[in-house]
Amino acid sequence: NDAYPLYLDGVLFTNGQAVKKGELLELFFIVNNYRPERICFIDDHRNYLESVGEVMERLGIPCDLYWYHGAKHFPSGAIDRDQME
Repeated sequence: NDAYPLYLDGVLFTNGQAVKKGELLELFFIVNNYRPERICFIDDHRNYLESVGEVMERLGIPCDLYWYHGAKHFPSGAIDRDQME
């Protein structure tokens, strides 16, 4: 299900629909008893950047926020193995 977050190789993936991205990140830190020195957050939606920025400010965790626009002209969709080869 695309609504559930996925943590893979040091990256936390989520679509922000089930819970706000900032709240999810905070919960991830709590559940894992983890407090990073700094985070880097990249997203193509400004409201998600704001969500993370607000929570990190409240937690006192420095963060670098990047608003990515580069793929806006590409259609969304799954990529199969044959397309990658």
